[in-house]
Amino acid sequence: MKIAIGCDHGGINLKPVLIDYLNKKGIAYEDFGCYEKTSVDYNDYAVPVCEAVLEKKCDLGILICGTGIGMSIVANKIKGIRCGHCHDVFSAKMTRLHNDANVLAVGERVVGPGLFIEIADAFINTPFSGDERHIRRVNKIKAMEEKNFKPITKEKIIKQYIGRDVNLRFCEWIYKVKRDKQYSGDFIKWAKSKGLSKNTAYSYVQVGKYVKDGKFIFPNAENMGYAAILACIPMINKSEILFIKLCKEKIINDGMYVEDIKSTICKYI
Repeated sequence: MKIAIGCDHGGINLKPVLIDYLNKKGIAYEDFGCYEKTSVDYNDYAVPVCEAVLEKKCDLGILICGTGIGMSIVANKIKGIRCGHCHDVFSAKMTRLHNDANVLAVGERVVGPGLFIEIADAFINTPFSGDERHIRRVNKIKAMEEKNFKPITKEKIIKQYIGRDVNLRFCEWIYKVKRDKQYSGDFIKWAKSKGLSKNTAYSYVQVGKYVKDGKFIFPNAENMGYAAILACIPMINKSEILFIKLCKEKIINDGMYVEDIKSTICKYI
């Protein structure tokens, strides 16, 4: 069992409570942020948690924001995710037992630490019933997804998120420092000594995984979580149709520098 966990600034105080519970129970987890109380967008943390569940890197996901509402809305926009928004133990059990929910959303401003852990425990330890009527209903949800969800292409993801001036060689270096533990003491303290916040440092680490010799390799983009891609938020307004057209015409190609892509697109806008 492995749990993907994520929060925004509104859930920053409950996340350590969850981590303490998981450690005591011997349950593995992956923390997708956020890591500081600075205001952030819940979208950016809900998506990577859901991606980890869909990719079967984690069995379940738990999201925390101020009310749980924003996180649950985002999660349920993602094909294959069934997110239960629960603030009581009974609902947490039922969303697993009847709905085969794979993600839980909770609000820090709604429940206290004690109740939160009871809710999380119920969610984690209650299996899907597998009853025919519940399988039938879940399958109807899946059929709705197939009808209404349009696939997001690699080009669309790249177009939407790449563009900010990011020093890719620096990201690559930060990743290697973290990977090889080329620092003394705590990584975050080391990062802060370099002028990086905790969130920025981890974003750079995530981007650095997909950089080689200062180049961002496009074929790996679909493996990147949104939190990583968000380190490259666009500063210029690009047309999705134009971007895909340039990709198809091989004017923009795999392995190009981000700076080259920006300048190429600007020529056509």
